[in-house]
Amino acid sequence: MTIARWFTAFGALALTCASLGLAGCGLVAGPVDAGRIGRAESEAMPLEQQFDLMRQRYERMQELLADTQVAVAPAEREWIWISPGLFPDAGTFAPRALGGATAKNSYYLELVRATHEPGASGRAVDLKPGERFFAANEWPYASSGAGSSAAVARATTPDDYLVEYEVQPNGQVNVAVYGGPFWGDTDGLFRAAYGRMPDSSLSPGSSRPGEYAPYPKWDDAYVDPGF
Repeated sequence: MTIARWFTAFGALALTCASLGLAGCGLVAGPVDAGRIGRAESEAMPLEQQFDLMRQRYERMQELLADTQVAVAPAEREWIWISPGLFPDAGTFAPRALGGATAKNSYYLELVRATHEPGASGRAVDLKPGERFFAANEWPYASSGAGSSAAVARATTPDDYLVEYEVQPNGQVNVAVYGGPFWGDTDGLFRAAYGRMPDSSLSPGSSRPGEYAPYPKWDDAYVDPGF
């Protein structure tokens, strides 16, 4: 069953429970997000709880990123930060859709790191390192593009994150991890993260796999960003 069909079936079953007045169904009417949480459940959470969930998701994505990086390139290689992944983006721009999502009530996270692979040129064969890693983990994946455009292999993890391995014609290799879309107070979460983020974390640079800016905790000092 595809993710989209799973979401549809889940929502339909929840509505059936509600219409029959069944107690203890444990389901929420309407679509659930990539974290298996319904919109009403998320909206009932205080911002602190939503923030902690976002921090956990960021850390999980960093694990997936590092695992992919060391599988496709030497572990000591430096990777350029393309997207730090520190702040939530509007869920409406996520790679996947979530029914009822808006820029205010949903978000997704994006991590992208880049390196250069000598001899790579965006051919189908250049995707082999990523495809082997996906296959070894038994993650379903699909590959597309080659030749004049970038070649890309995309996989879905069991916990519903998207991992992407891209090789461009100029030899640039991008590894990306996408989390979401998730239900949540996008603006509130953005301010909460920005106001607690050390300045040193805000300057993209380069790093080796497993090296990343630690996510702040709710109890860390907060400075109102003024927006």
